[in-house]
Amino acid sequence: MTIGALALFAITLFVAAGSPGPSVAALVARVLSRGHRDVLPFMAAMWLGEAL
Repeated sequence: MTIGALALFAITLFVAAGSPGPSVAALVARVLSRGHRDVLPFMAAMWLGEAL
């Protein structure tokens, strides 16, 4: 692997790791639509789903 290819890979990995995924987008949408009190059960279900 050349230095240029390694640098391109590192930059791409950094951008991909820093961008929010669909679960974060769903969480933000839930907070905006229903408020912060309704989010805890949603977060617990997300964490349980990711753990399984």
